[in-house]
Amino acid sequence: MGISLIVTTIFYFYFVCYQLLFVKAYLPWWGIFIPVYNIYLINKLSFGSGWFFLIPFIPLVLLIAASILRVAFLIKLALNDQYIISLLYSPFLLFFLGKRFGRSGILTILLGVIIIPVIAFSNKYQCEF
Repeated sequence: MGISLIVTTIFYFYFVCYQLLFVKAYLPWWGIFIPVYNIYLINKLSFGSGWFFLIPFIPLVLLIAASILRVAFLIKLALNDQYIISLLYSPFLLFFLGKRFGRSGILTILLGVIIIPVIAFSNKYQCEF
């Protein structure tokens, strides 16, 4: 029960942090509650275009196309792309999120657990669209 309470508290804390980031960026704070829309808003906040949230789905589309066309090299390409995209997508998201608020992108990647609440609760950092 103790671990579950701690994990839930941390989860809700970051929920509030992202709501504050949305408010600073003049995005709807309630967007964090809607499952796909929140990913769209986080990508819009980080990259400037929310449609970048479709990038992780590229290997899935390739895999579906490969299974329909029965092309083996597409299956291999899709599986390799999945690993590459999953390794690069989150760091780029954090990098550009830090840059958007005037922080070091590298520092945001390395210490995102600390930097995101600092950006959210500090009046010093404002979103630069």
